[in-house]
Amino acid sequence: MKSSLVFTHESTRSMQYAIHDSPIKLLVAAVEEVGPAAQALGGILVLTTKSTFTEAKKIASQARLPPKTFRNQLQILQSAGWIQNKGRQTTRTGRARRTNTIELTHRVHDGLKDFLPLPQSAAAAMLKETWSTRVIWAVVVRRVLELTSGLKHRHPEGFEWSELETVKRLEMLGSDRFGFSISLLQRRTGLSRDSIIAARHRLAALKMVCAREGVGHQDSTILIPNWSLKLVTRYYEGDRVAFRWG
Repeated sequence: MKSSLVFTHESTRSMQYAIHDSPIKLLVAAVEEVGPAAQALGGILVLTTKSTFTEAKKIASQARLPPKTFRNQLQILQSAGWIQNKGRQTTRTGRARRTNTIELTHRVHDGLKDFLPLPQSAAAAMLKETWSTRVIWAVVVRRVLELTSGLKHRHPEGFEWSELETVKRLEMLGSDRFGFSISLLQRRTGLSRDSIIAARHRLAALKMVCAREGVGHQDSTILIPNWSLKLVTRYYEGDRVAFRWG
């Protein structure tokens, strides 16, 4: 019989924290070509930009993916030329390692400058959500980070702003700054128009965004983060954690 997890305590974090959490880098070129497998690649990038012999289960944890899903996506990445599975390499003493070595190819290095940041804690909270929902959220996160960076470089004192002040400044920019062309999203994510619209509705249902169509523009959608939403972290005995929105 499986033992049940023993809950110990929980903590809450702001949406700002959730957005600025350490990201899983979804390389845009990989997103366009291999879709969901880009998240597995992002999990590897959490650990290395060269090669790793880390156990697949541990890399899957970094990617915030089930181990079976991660292994399936590794095969897709290898077939597409993003990684090479070098098999069991040897240690300096000549003994075979227990795990395979995964080496990142030049395609990864070429694509590192253009990525969509999927925050790790948000990815964990969205584990059961569709790929389209996760990648569109990463698009929203990238926009927030770009706007925040621009504000703080125009206002040097911005680096001392509180989370509340930063949010106020972002809101003052106007909702149009959170507008996205659906045709552009299609090109950047490889998603169909229907999938993008479904992801928008799902993010709104999760209360992660305030979503609506762009005024007077059928090809645009506005996705503003719901700044009042909290990221809840639940802790269990044995160093187990779970994330949810609340």
